[in-house]
Amino acid sequence: MSALTDTDLRIVGMRIPSGAMRGLKGELAPIDNGPIVEMDDFSLRDQTSPAGRKFEGTITSEDVHMPPVFGLWKGSILTIDFPLIIEEPVEIAQIRPAAPGSLFYIDEADAMEVPAPDAPNRGNYPEAAFRCYRPRMTMMLMEPWKLSFDEWGATVGVTMKLREV
Repeated sequence: MSALTDTDLRIVGMRIPSGAMRGLKGELAPIDNGPIVEMDDFSLRDQTSPAGRKFEGTITSEDVHMPPVFGLWKGSILTIDFPLIIEEPVEIAQIRPAAPGSLFYIDEADAMEVPAPDAPNRGNYPEAAFRCYRPRMTMMLMEPWKLSFDEWGATVGVTMKLREV
């Protein structure tokens, strides 16, 4: 394995050394972008904004070397190939761009990887039902990052809270 590819986390333009940012844990969730209002007749009205359909996430890791976070400050803008694989039906437009090399398709019955719907020479493969990929997102560091260490475990940890811009 090369010195710069032993983690699933990719931050575009940032080199992550070997032994830093492995052992990833993370969360990704839609932001709360407005209310659902109950009307006098008890019907519901969606007052969220389509422009506010963005994500927030937290990435944590624990590894043997400190990650290269010095120089990142609250408000820093990062392009992140988020380490979570998302699945979406092929019938809908792709929600976010795919990180390079991460896009694949699966069928509905067996969750077997299949060629892309528009791939030439599809052969006898079943139709693709789901698009799977790691999303590439432009995110802002919402809080100062936090480092932690475990002397006896010989590890350094980092937590970053991010929000899509």
